[in-house]
Amino acid sequence: MSVGWAGPDVLNALRRSALFASVPPAVLEEVGARFRVMDVAAGTVVCQEGQPGDDMYMIEQGRFVVEGRLGREIVRFAELGPNDVFGEMAVLTRRPRSASVTAATDARVLALHRDDFYQIAQRHPDVAVAAGRLAQERMNGRIGTQPGAHLRNESTEIYTLPPIEGAAILGRGATCDILFNHPSVSRQHAVIRCNGDACEIADLDSTNGTFVNGTRIQTSPLRDGDTIWIGSVQIYFDRSKLTRFSRGGGVKVDAIDLSKVVGKGITILNGVSLSIQAGELVCIVGGSGAGKTTLLDTLNGFRPATTGRVMYNNVDCYEHFDLFRQGLGYVPQDDIVHPELTVHQTLYYAARLRLPSDTSGAEIERLIGEVLESLELTQRRDTAVLKLSGGQRKRVSIGVELLTKPDIFFLDEPTSGLDPGLDGRMMELMRKLADEGRTIIMTTHATRNIMMADKVVFMARGGHLAYFGAPAEALKYFGVEDFTEIYNILDPAGSPQAYAEKLQQSEVYDRNIRQRLEARPPAPGGSSEPRDAVKKRRGANWLGQMIWLAMRYLRILTKDPISLSVLLTASPMMAWVMTKTFSEDTFALTFEEGGKASEGLALLFFMATATLFLGGFVASRSIAEERAVFMRERLVNLGLVPYVLSKVCVLGLFSVIQAASLALVISSSIDFPGGDDTLLTVGAILFMTNLVAVAMGLVISSLAANGLQATLILVVLLIPQLVLGGSVVPLNRVEEPARSMSYGMINRWSLSLLGETMNINERLNNQLPKNDFAEQFDIDPDRYWMILGGLFVGFVVAAMLVLKSKDVR
Repeated sequence: MSVGWAGPDVLNALRRSALFASVPPAVLEEVGARFRVMDVAAGTVVCQEGQPGDDMYMIEQGRFVVEGRLGREIVRFAELGPNDVFGEMAVLTRRPRSASVTAATDARVLALHRDDFYQIAQRHPDVAVAAGRLAQERMNGRIGTQPGAHLRNESTEIYTLPPIEGAAILGRGATCDILFNHPSVSRQHAVIRCNGDACEIADLDSTNGTFVNGTRIQTSPLRDGDTIWIGSVQIYFDRSKLTRFSRGGGVKVDAIDLSKVVGKGITILNGVSLSIQAGELVCIVGGSGAGKTTLLDTLNGFRPATTGRVMYNNVDCYEHFDLFRQGLGYVPQDDIVHPELTVHQTLYYAARLRLPSDTSGAEIERLIGEVLESLELTQRRDTAVLKLSGGQRKRVSIGVELLTKPDIFFLDEPTSGLDPGLDGRMMELMRKLADEGRTIIMTTHATRNIMMADKVVFMARGGHLAYFGAPAEALKYFGVEDFTEIYNILDPAGSPQAYAEKLQQSEVYDRNIRQRLEARPPAPGGSSEPRDAVKKRRGANWLGQMIWLAMRYLRILTKDPISLSVLLTASPMMAWVMTKTFSEDTFALTFEEGGKASEGLALLFFMATATLFLGGFVASRSIAEERAVFMRERLVNLGLVPYVLSKVCVLGLFSVIQAASLALVISSSIDFPGGDDTLLTVGAILFMTNLVAVAMGLVISSLAANGLQATLILVVLLIPQLVLGGSVVPLNRVEEPARSMSYGMINRWSLSLLGETMNINERLNNQLPKNDFAEQFDIDPDRYWMILGGLFVGFVVAAMLVLKSKDVR
């Protein structure tokens, strides 16, 4: 039976095919009308590997598996469902089928014969150009980010392994034996060595790691059928060759019975199942508290569901999250950019942190140029982010993610707060990104432009799935004329459980979810036997990260006038005030010489307190004010050690400036006993005090939710520093438990060191009838230096542990 059919699902699927992505809608309708309908029984082999083929196919109903022979193993490359396209390359190149496609269930497909296709190509040059380009790429076996990566459901032999002995280097560099042109791949990423029938793969200190069958390895033996991931690129191994299988652009996402329980047994996501095709744009819609963001975060793996599974291209996302970390883009509601930086600087530092450390400056600039052009931000290249409109800032956040060329993109309310015009342009951008071959999943409250999406998810109160399907079909399903009316139908007065049950009993659920999920095959590629691989988890180069983080933070500080003024001018200003308060001879040995030992003790205390405050102020805001940026970068590859140490290094430079300016300005008007040697020692003590305060501030910043909260916490913590510093009341007269608390006060140790350096005990003994402070300044300075050093290390480690406790992955 031959029937013309060009329904919206078919046209959407054709649009995602590399053959028809660039042709106008009228051509798609003509192509759809030429497909003929075929009913296929379960077990039927539609395409046989190695045999010629005259038809390309599109699945209307049912499920198919794609398999190919690798050595002695039959490997399942993929599972196909409704709207998937396969067999197009045999039509284009007249080469034999590269894989076998078998119906796993009774199914219906639409077939397009080669003669019909070429008639269309003759009439429409765009189709002919696309066909010629893809055919040439297929003949050349091009891979990576080249256009050939968009070939759908085809396997390509990319390298023939030496029959006896040899090695092949895999990477991004031009000298590699196997070239992967993808930003997530290191220049020399891994090497495969063969000796007779035995082969092994070794990671070459790559930034993003080498994986075999989902496990990150340092060195691992290889067996026929093993799946190898080089960055975001997947290949298959057998002893004679390496094969790449292309599913086309994007990632297929299957969510199976997802539920999320929080707090005291509160269910915020309730048994949700979905199946999202690669390259689809999907909008998650629903009222406040319906579980939109919860569903998004369970699908992206950042906050896994309590029960259920999420599969990316039939690989468990939760079990193998590291496998997908680099190829996954995520833009939360909060901007993940620093407002002080320009657009170019934002993208440049993001590239330096996220891309392999061997990525050259020229490569980074090329990627930045591509991203700016794609997002229409080229004219805003040198504009500070804080001066951009809301829509432009959101596009910069998206641009940060696009640098790594993700296959799947998650966005949480990207149109929130935008006017209708900007909302429409943002949705057009999402449509464009999906048409380029990415899977786009986003939450939104706005529905005015939802028809641009391929699928829409409507969530009901309590995290129940009320609808999943085409936007136009949703209006018919709910019996309304406008999407806003669906909100009224899903009003809290109704029963969300009833909506979920209605959906599960509908033909919409059967076609869009059940058929795609039923009888799921085992994960593709690789043996399930235990492996002898040496596992070694490694993040990006921590020294390189620390350098770029420090450079970015220094640039941010120089563009923040409040922070910069505090860092550079507060210390000499405080010192100047002290010089006008205390006399030149304050530290003279006797009254007769003008000495005022009690005031000298107060001056030392003010010096320690001033440097303590200055060190803690900016540090306490440094992490809290960029929490959204930190959390996103942490999910990619950001290390805690380089992150915290980058703050310490930059603020430590300012600690030198603050300590030196405080000591020099004061010593210029007040005589220090001992001359320059005493001045150097005082400067060193003030520097160490400032540095310990910086570390304490980082702990506060790690705990605080925002900059204001961090500042308030710092002020509260400074009060016991003032009371228990040992200047107003001698510590030997302080009662417990306050005396025990004083051991944790930075001021206590720095004041004692300053007093010992100034020989304050001798002055107090000469000028007072009784020296109650003698015990505090009769000390071993080396021990007190070690205590300050211990506090510094303790605070730094504590900041790292606090940040680690907030990891979601």
